[in-house]
Amino acid sequence: MKNTLKKITLVVLLICINGHTSIARNGMWIPTLLKQLNETDLKTMGLQIPVEELFNSDSTGINHAIVQFGGGCTGEIVSDRGLLITNHHCGFGQIQSLSSIENNYLENGYWAKTDADELPCPGLSVTFIREIMDVTAAVNARLSASINESERDKLIKNSTDSLEKIHSRSTTSKAIVKSFFGGNQFYLFITETYKDVRFVGAPPSSVGNFGGETDNWVWPRHTGDFSLFRIYAGKDNQPAEYAKENTPYQPIRSFVIDASGVNEGDFTMVYGFPGRTQQFLTSSAIDLIEHQTNTTRIALRDIRLNIWREAMLENDTIDLQYASKFRTLANAYKKWKGELLGLKSEQVLSKRQDFEKLHTKDCIGETAGAVNAAIDSSKTLSRMNDFYTEGFYGIELIALAARFKTLSDLCRATSPDEKKITQAADKMLDEIPGFYKNYDADVDLQVALAMLDFCSKEIPTEFLPEFMTIYRKSPEKFVNNLYKKSPLRSEKTARQLLTGFNAKKFIQLYSDPAWQIAFQLNELKSARIDKPLTRLNEEITRLQRNYISCQLQVRTTEMMAPDANSTLRLAYGKVEGITPKDGVRYHWMTTGDGILQKSAQDNIDYALDPALKKLLEVRSFGRYALNDTLPVAFIASNHTTGGNSGSPVLNNKGELIGVNFDRIWEGVMSDLYFNPSLSRNVAVDIRYVLFIIDRLGNDGRLLEEMKIRWD
Repeated sequence: MKNTLKKITLVVLLICINGHTSIARNGMWIPTLLKQLNETDLKTMGLQIPVEELFNSDSTGINHAIVQFGGGCTGEIVSDRGLLITNHHCGFGQIQSLSSIENNYLENGYWAKTDADELPCPGLSVTFIREIMDVTAAVNARLSASINESERDKLIKNSTDSLEKIHSRSTTSKAIVKSFFGGNQFYLFITETYKDVRFVGAPPSSVGNFGGETDNWVWPRHTGDFSLFRIYAGKDNQPAEYAKENTPYQPIRSFVIDASGVNEGDFTMVYGFPGRTQQFLTSSAIDLIEHQTNTTRIALRDIRLNIWREAMLENDTIDLQYASKFRTLANAYKKWKGELLGLKSEQVLSKRQDFEKLHTKDCIGETAGAVNAAIDSSKTLSRMNDFYTEGFYGIELIALAARFKTLSDLCRATSPDEKKITQAADKMLDEIPGFYKNYDADVDLQVALAMLDFCSKEIPTEFLPEFMTIYRKSPEKFVNNLYKKSPLRSEKTARQLLTGFNAKKFIQLYSDPAWQIAFQLNELKSARIDKPLTRLNEEITRLQRNYISCQLQVRTTEMMAPDANSTLRLAYGKVEGITPKDGVRYHWMTTGDGILQKSAQDNIDYALDPALKKLLEVRSFGRYALNDTLPVAFIASNHTTGGNSGSPVLNNKGELIGVNFDRIWEGVMSDLYFNPSLSRNVAVDIRYVLFIIDRLGNDGRLLEEMKIRWD
């Protein structure tokens, strides 16, 4: 193991020496390695500030102005009073939760005119990365090649737990260790989390979500995809739980906003928390995604989305209830479709096969063959797992019933512990209001009818639970009976079940048809799918780690970045248009003229806010204008993925020029295969953000606290 570590360290040094600029943009780079690996390339492409300023633990580090927002997005600090910008779709769930039919902030927008008007967001937090340490040697010191995956995982957990305990400084300043390159390297992150975050403002959805699902993942875009929140702190500017007397957080650093504009060819950086990429997949893994996984999941989500969409169009209450869920579900659904398009058009499977053939005489080819064989043996179980996860558990009533597993297990124990049963029941009582607030039983019944019909036809008999035999005799009667008799059909009856719950009351849960279905699904899935698939996946993980290790040792003339894993990363590229196919050219920017053109179409996704329409028609753009029009969005060749939503797009001085929010359809496969000549990230131009705050929100106080450079 120590020799392997030395080899990998040597490879990193060789990569530093021999890396090629043409490959450097293919990656999401660990900030602490930028000087070692990327400094020459960054300077050549146009970076004007010291590389050390991009990340450090003192007050000059740009990292101190970037947060992980809510665990799944990124945000950036834009004032010395803790004001932050993220995407509208990142704040969507919070805005929805704060909305009501009477005060629909999603539909109408919201702008806090004073600090007192800023709305608390229970459960929302933001996290800074203060330091990063390479702890590979410390973790690997206890490992050997002879141990199995289970033993290896335990030893790694013991090491990482110890390191995290040593370096965690308080309840709000914690350390977390993450693995990189498939478990070949490990880094420790010192984090600081603030839990009092308040909603400050957002445009109406007709601006923040302009284009809706029609434009999602495609270009040209005209979406004002931003929202504003503020971090609040307790005494001495330290993290604190929400309290009315908390004051706006004073950040270590905040961004200067460059409102002078961007041009094609300008250097850009995207700095944030990309979620997950898989750049090191073998040919069989690509084949599985292209010919099974994505197609199965798309078909199953089609069922839910079509039913939800129809119900939302017919009922405003349902539209509000399902808005966030629909958007979340549809986002991945459309991404999977784009991924298929890119994999096929770029012939990624063929390229991976050619790569493996090229390396048949070294360890890359050998380990790839082993990975491919293991993946091929997992295909049937993988498909069944998708049918259960997206299919059966795509029925919300069944998914809710499945959450009662802990409670039912406690009740079915040989000697039930009444205290633990009460605690589990109380926990469910606390959780169910959030479920029912965004749930309609009639809509879900229609999903159940369609989903069970599809699953019945597609799933082999040996993977079907017993209740499907009864279902097949009379499908409609079975489903109607389920929603008529289950106490989980409404919040009222669910509360009646859970209030005063004890072991004797378990008979009521046991007789619930939804619980019986969930119980059968859980039992069958655990025995026939989860356990054998887990064993296969553990073997695939081990083989994949060896495969990546071989690449680190063999591909010494290439710069390789580790896959994204929701840790802080920097990607860089240039503002540039693209020719995605013959005869088609995408310009690098869009303007307000395009908003008016789209709004003239008969498409609900292009419904335009009346006040914005008036501003665009009279061309009242003021200092935000560019050649008598209004800049809205631009594209650049930065490598991004989910989690980069809301990330700052920075210029060569580290100033804010845009807010990242999407990728183009032709390059969605970049999670699996990044082609810098085809992949583009999409950002809302910061000038459009400022224009909306100023002219539509009439919230000058927010602009006054920002540091804006106009020329």
